[in-house]
Order: sequence, then C-alpha cells, then structure tokens
Amino acid sequence: GSLFAGGGAFGLYIVFVVGDIRAKGWWAGNLLYNFLTVARVWVRYLQLLVFPKTLLVDYSYNAFPVTDSLADWRAWAAVGLLLLLAVGLLRLLAVARVAAFGGLWFALTLLPVSHIIPHHELMAEHHLYLPSVGLLLLVGWGVRRTWAQAPLRQPLLAGAAVVLLLLGARTVVRNRDWRDDLT
Repeated sequence: GSLFAGGGAFGLYIVFVVGDIRAKGWWAGNLLYNFLTVARVWVRYLQLLVFPKTLLVDYSYNAFPVTDSLADWRAWAAVGLLLLLAVGLLRLLAVARVAAFGGLWFALTLLPVSHIIPHHELMAEHHLYLPSVGLLLLVGWGVRRTWAQAPLRQPLLAGAAVVLLLLGARTVVRNRDWRDDLT
C-alpha cells in the first residue's frame, strides 16, 4: 500500500511540478535573475502589508517587471534589505521568541510561492494571507512592549489613530474601484 502511495506521489510530482518547471522555466530566464526578482517581490509584499497604496488583481502583463540584469539596483537593494531583516530577526530571537516566531512565520509561509519551484504566477496579493499572521504577531509584540512603557502610551495611541485613519481613507478610495462590474 505505501509503495503504491509513494509511486503515486512521485508520479504526481513529475507531472505537476517537474512539468510546470519545464513549461514555465525561471523568471527572466535563469536562476539568479529569478531569485533577484523574488527578493524584489518579497520587499513589495512587505510594502503592501505596511501600507497597501496600490493593489492589483492581476500582476501579469509586466505589472511587476522581472529583474533581467545584474545592474538592477532595486534587486540588490531588496537583497540587502532582506539580509538586514534576517539579521534583525536572528537578534530578536535572543530577546523575544514570540516576535521572532512572527518573523519566521512570515518568511516560511511565503517560501512555497517564492519560485523555488517556478510557477506561472510571479506575484499575487492573496499569497499574503497566511504570511500576514506572522507580521501581525510581530507588530502585536512591538505594541505590547511599547505599551508597557508608560511615557510612550500617548504617542502609541496617536500613532495608532493616524494609521487607522490612513488605512480607513485608503479603504474608502479602494471601494470606488469595486462600485460596478466594469470598474
């Protein structure tokens, strides 16, 4: 029975995963450009979670251009930022395991859609649903830690009010995009 299940799983892997790699290939044609592009995608995901200014239903048709040159400074800046965040996360592990877990959760749940195995969808906002839980856990830890310091409570409340107003205003603007089937 387990031999049959293993053979079936291997067959599915060959048909769907290996077949998809051969059909799609790496973004921008090679592994290095693919992962430089993915670094930019991760930074874009972080931007969207911090402030979702521009949301798209469809990232095809070059809505998010791939990195196809080693001279793309945006890709190297994204790699640098992600490395800094990784170092910060390692340091956070020694201070607050819950917060570090939030950061690790974000990274680990984003890995399956990070083109380690290439697939047709370069970027999609729905890929952020599960990873956002980790980022929110990290933010919650930061808010709790700040709230524990009495002098910082008023600035924290003021900052939260500003963030809620900005996000509320952005929601009102985005709702106009969905007012009818055409828009």
